[in-house]
Amino acid sequence: MQQNNFDCIFETVTMKKAILLIALTVGVTGITQAQCDFDVTVGPQGILLCPGGTGELTATGADFDEIQWYSWLGYDWAIVNTLDGATSDTFALQQFDHSGFYFWVSATVDGCTENSDTVLVDGYVFNGVTVQNGGEGTFDANTGITNLACGDTATLEMMPPYTTNIVWFKDDEPIPGENSFILEITESGSYTVTGSPENCPDYTGFFGFSLIYEAVIVPPSLITASNDTLFASPAASYQWYFEGVALPTATDSFLVVSGNGSYVLKTVTEDSCISVSEPFVFTSSSTGFVSASDFTVMPVPAMDFIRWVAPATGPAEVRITDSSGRLIRVMNHNSGIVDVSILENGVYFLTILTNGESKTARFIKTN
Repeated sequence: MQQNNFDCIFETVTMKKAILLIALTVGVTGITQAQCDFDVTVGPQGILLCPGGTGELTATGADFDEIQWYSWLGYDWAIVNTLDGATSDTFALQQFDHSGFYFWVSATVDGCTENSDTVLVDGYVFNGVTVQNGGEGTFDANTGITNLACGDTATLEMMPPYTTNIVWFKDDEPIPGENSFILEITESGSYTVTGSPENCPDYTGFFGFSLIYEAVIVPPSLITASNDTLFASPAASYQWYFEGVALPTATDSFLVVSGNGSYVLKTVTEDSCISVSEPFVFTSSSTGFVSASDFTVMPVPAMDFIRWVAPATGPAEVRITDSSGRLIRVMNHNSGIVDVSILENGVYFLTILTNGESKTARFIKTN
């Protein structure tokens, strides 16, 4: 028995039996070896048929008047098959029908008959497709599902001899470009694979199972707007983008817009889950905020006090709201100076109401 490197290719009989068959052919066939002036040869030698494969044997040596093909399985001399209809110089082989048999011919020219030597027709037999899983993830034996946490990457590896024509599938659809023997998995889905042995590229082996993975579903980051400031849903870290370009210093949970355009937010949670928002298109009218050129608050940022500048004089009602719109303080003022030292760091809005009109401006409180 000859075995390949992957322990999955076997010759079904040994060449020792072929030698024995040659010695006993005369007794088996009942044909007396004659001293003819030709030799008949069957070839090629060493045929190995792939699963489902075909081949052909050819008898050569003369322009034969008659020819008959025979086969023998190699373990019982009483079972020698005279192949019906096999009376031409060639014999068509089918892997399923002929693998493991010895073949020879009896050929006649001008009344003289010669027997050929035997030829063993063998075939490949492959183990089923085997897939090895690895990488990250937690397998649940009760459900048969491998759960992937944020940032986890699982791997599936197609084992030899299936090293060519590899196609990985997700949810019964081929995954474009995934033809390597290793597949990395970061998304939920049902995965399987097909492939071929290098020696038999036309034979396709199928993995008989689907491996199910479930990844944590991370909802997209949310952006809300209040006046000229954008606010992020809670996360561990933030990165803001404007028109597709990362803003180097925009890593807070809020962003004071620099102009109209498309803003995107990428966040990372405490569990290392990455989430990206849908684009938020900001325009001054989309937030209902109208800036007043004649009303300003200074300094920005402020530590202890802010001062507003407006053309109106006289008593004014002053309101301070936080970035969510929650009312923080209400007071009456004449001086135009407000103590903000007790406020926590963040973004706030100062609104003054006087003479039946209101004006609003944003300020930032820092230590």
